[in-house]
Amino acid sequence: LSGYPQAAAAIFLMSLKPATVVHEFMHVAGFLHETNHPDFPQNERCDNYAPPPAALPPGRNIFELDLASVLNPCRNTSRLSTGDIQALRTVYGDK
Repeated sequence: LSGYPQAAAAIFLMSLKPATVVHEFMHVAGFLHETNHPDFPQNERCDNYAPPPAALPPGRNIFELDLASVLNPCRNTSRLSTGDIQALRTVYGDK
């Protein structure tokens, strides 16, 4: 496949889990992990993720903590939470 970069990219994209695609889409839309929220429980641990030691500076979080978000690395879902939808509508409008 080295001579066919488009085919390699297509195979890579097809191998992604829907939850990963939705999660990464939210990053492209400009949103950060819920673990960066100052209210994220510091004792929360996932199988493959530990929250960062410091939260974002005050004023950087304009939304309430949403543990159901696709941007909570402790969750593995492709379903946008109510908070995810509200955040997208707040930033990009309801079109």
